[in-house]
Amino acid sequence: MIAPAPPRLHGAPHAQEPATRYSKQIKPVSFVEENAGHLAGILAESDEPLILTEGGEARIVVQSVKAYEETQETIAFLKILLMGMEDVQAGRTIPADEAFESVLRGLADR
Repeated sequence: MIAPAPPRLHGAPHAQEPATRYSKQIKPVSFVEENAGHLAGILAESDEPLILTEGGEARIVVQSVKAYEETQETIAFLKILLMGMEDVQAGRTIPADEAFESVLRGLADR
């Protein structure tokens, strides 16, 4: 017997759409119970988080491991960027040519 195709998340954004609309990916907790066997496929298909509600209120966000890792990498990058911006604002900078020379000296010393 061939397993039925997993249900689609209606309203999942396409790659061309500029903004993510999580409001179209809200499902009741019972959706997980009814589609547990297909949940991994559903999440991988849309690559967007699924917001689960309980009593009409958003309670849980479920996403694929790939999407979670990408989110964590983005957060880490933004934290590094913020640290750099704070250094610039605090005047903790040196000219680019000095920075490159320092890096090259460090590599040569290895």
